Amino acid sequence: MARGSAVLHGRWVMRLASLATMAVLFGQSGAAHAWATLSKEGGAPRVTREEVLIVWNERTQTEHLFVRSEYDQRNAAGFIVPTPSEPEVTHFLSPVFEGLRGLVVPNPVEREAWTRETWISMWDLTQVWKDAFPEPPPKIEPKKSKGPTVTVTPLSAKDAKAQAAWSAAHGLEMREAVSTWMQDYVDAGWVLTALDVERAPDARSDRALRTPVVRLSFKTPHPVFPYSEPSDVVSSPKRLLRLLVVSDARVAGALRGQRRWTSRVRYARPVQDAHIFSDVLPASEFPATPWLTVLDAPGKRQAGVLLDFVRAPKQTTVVPKIEEIVTPIRLPP
Repeated sequence: MARGSAVLHGRWVMRLASLATMAVLFGQSGAAHAWATLSKEGGAPRVTREEVLIVWNERTQTEHLFVRSEYDQRNAAGFIVPTPSEPEVTHFLSPVFEGLRGLVVPNPVEREAWTRETWISMWDLTQVWKDAFPEPPPKIEPKKSKGPTVTVTPLSAKDAKAQAAWSAAHGLEMREAVSTWMQDYVDAGWVLTALDVERAPDARSDRALRTPVVRLSFKTPHPVFPYSEPSDVVSSPKRLLRLLVVSDARVAGALRGQRRWTSRVRYARPVQDAHIFSDVLPASEFPATPWLTVLDAPGKRQAGVLLDFVRAPKQTTVVPKIEEIVTPIRLPP
C-alpha cells in the first residue's frame, strides 16, 4: 500500500511514530488504558469529536482503521492508537467522513404544496418586488493557506523511560495515566502509534483543532477497536463516539470480558455508494458483499479495553427517516 505523502494541504502539522513492536499477543484485559491523548499545553486535551471508520477484509485478515479527532481550541495535541500488530500508516485529506455522514443524517427533502401562506401570497406583492430587483450576490474572497509538512519518525521504545524521552522530544506532556497505559500495552505486546498534531501558523486559533484522516492497516484474526482511554480524560458534554464498520455483514460491538456495550445502531445496510471510499482504500480491500454498520456510543468510555465486532444476530437494515420540509407555493410564481 502507498505511504502517505510528505506534504499535505490542510491546517495541521503531524508527526507519527511506531512504538514497541513485540511478538506476544494481547492477553487478559486488566486495568489498562488505551486511546490516549497528549498535550503541549498541560493537562489532558478536551476531545470534542471522534470519527472512526473500520474496514475489515476477512480474506486477507486485515483491518483498516481510519481515525480523525477534533480538539477544543488547542494549538497542539497528540493521540496514541494501539494495534495488535505493526500497522502500515497513511495520512491524507479526504471527505470520506462527510460523505458517510450524509448517509447517517440525510439531507431533508423539500416539497411544494398549497397552504394557507399560498392564498395570502396572492395578495402580497412583496415577493414580486424582490424578484424584480434582486440583490447582488456577495463577493467571496478566495482563501489562501500554506500546506504543512508531515514527517514520519519510527521509534522503538520498550520501556517507560524511552517513551517519556520521545514525548519530551516532541514537547508532549507524558501524564502518569498515559504512562501507565503505554507500559500496559508494551508489556502485552501491542504496537502503539503516536500522532503529534500542530496547528499551522496561519490558522485561526479560535477554531477546533482537527487531525487529518489517518489510516492504520494491520493484521488481526477479527475486527477490533482499542476502546478505553486514560482515566484523567476530560469529556465534552457533546462528545460522541461514532464507529463506522464495513464488513461482510451487519455487526454488533462487544466489550471483551464484558456482557454488554451501550450503543445505538444508527445505520445498517449493504453498501450502495462504494465511490465514497474510492480515495481512501482500493476496491480490492473491501468485502465481496460489504455492509456498513454505524454505531453511536457516549464519548465517555465504559470499563473495558478492547471492543470486538461480531456478526449481529439480526441482519435487518436500519435506515434513518428522511425529514420532509413543506414549502408553500407562492402566487404569483
